[in-house]
Amino acid sequence: MSLLVGFQQFVHPELHLLAGHRVLLRLTVNMVPDRLLPRRRDCKLHLVYAETRFRKDGRPHPGRVAGQGSHRLSTVIESNMMALVSDSHGLDIGQVVPAMFLDAETANAGDWIPVNGELADS
Repeated sequence: MSLLVGFQQFVHPELHLLAGHRVLLRLTVNMVPDRLLPRRRDCKLHLVYAETRFRKDGRPHPGRVAGQGSHRLSTVIESNMMALVSDSHGLDIGQVVPAMFLDAETANAGDWIPVNGELADS
């Protein structure tokens, strides 16, 4: 799992740079969980893969969330966003969390309001 996270964070932007793209970072928007996303505090940023659905409010809501572990790759393959969960005891229902689009098809599916009004690097 950490290999996939490392690819998304470091390799993907470099490949875009080599290909001549001007925008290197993935579009980051606010995601709203419809269920509790527990985690324990460990002074780390957790990057959580999620298969999202889009509700009438126009914001992505995680349907299925990939657990951490290399044996759960099938869930990662079906994921279309990666939530950036800061050091906490988890996310409550309705709590807003930044998330990155992982595929262009999902990112182009609507008119998104990026975090901070521009493409975010968080």
